[in-house]
Amino acid sequence: MEDAFIVEDTQSKDSSSGSTQRPDLTTGDMRAPIILDRDAVINHSNRTMPGRGWYVRCWNDFQFMDGAEEAIVDLIDAGHPVFIVTMQNCVVDGNLHPFEVEEIHDQLIEYISRNTEGGDTITHICTCSTPTNEYREWVYAKRDAMIFLSSKYGFRLADAVVVGDSSHDVESGALLGCTTIHIQLPGWPPCDSAGMVADSLRSAVTHILEESQ
Repeated sequence: MEDAFIVEDTQSKDSSSGSTQRPDLTTGDMRAPIILDRDAVINHSNRTMPGRGWYVRCWNDFQFMDGAEEAIVDLIDAGHPVFIVTMQNCVVDGNLHPFEVEEIHDQLIEYISRNTEGGDTITHICTCSTPTNEYREWVYAKRDAMIFLSSKYGFRLADAVVVGDSSHDVESGALLGCTTIHIQLPGWPPCDSAGMVADSLRSAVTHILEESQ
């Protein structure tokens, strides 16, 4: 869809050389790629703190959901490549500049690298935006970002697991044949089409790691 696009695109970098790391995702023993939504899955947002009505404007605003940082670290330490695909229409709305989003994501990648066993981190973060907040545009934007990641890193989308708190997260993954896990937030509608339902990223990751043993 022409109106759905990636506005910012952050990759992990080797801290000594500054070169972009491209992990080998084509080996036969590769763990399933994990594609995470960001807001209300990794960090708090207005869905988890209603009434605040704020964007995550800088790293100081970034508050991890309970157990989320440990869950990401556990996935990476277990050998799962971790990606993030996030909708940030605050960029199109003019409330946040793409460079500000990139700075937040650089800080997130660096933070996770300091907590994993080998200094590995999130492989790639795609930030998507659309001209309107129409549901189908969000689905297609996320779908296209996942196709981009699959092509760039050489993994099969049928092997990937998509974790999100919204139905458009689940639908975009399902369109591509991914396994889907819906994070069911209190007070928000269920997503019956999800392959699995969890109450947090922590519990979703516990299931993923049990299944991959």
